[in-house]
Amino acid sequence: MQEDKKRQEDELKMQAVENARLKDENESLVKEKDTILSPKLELAANVMDQLKSENHDLKRISDHQIIRLDALTEKIVNILYPRPY
Repeated sequence: MQEDKKRQEDELKMQAVENARLKDENESLVKEKDTILSPKLELAANVMDQLKSENHDLKRISDHQIIRLDALTEKIVNILYPRPY
């Protein structure tokens, strides 16, 4: 009985040491995340915002070009195939 109790106490102490080590490691990883990952995520978010803006501008330009192309096509058709009055 005494041996089992001693073994359990030793095991408990070892687990307490391991728990403390893991807690320290976790705190270290959280700090690393905050110092390394957060700025990278912020940069990525800024790049995404910039790309969204560029995409919006390109879409607007494309829409204007389509309108101009439609108007030009209509003029060409009217020149080649005039409507009888």
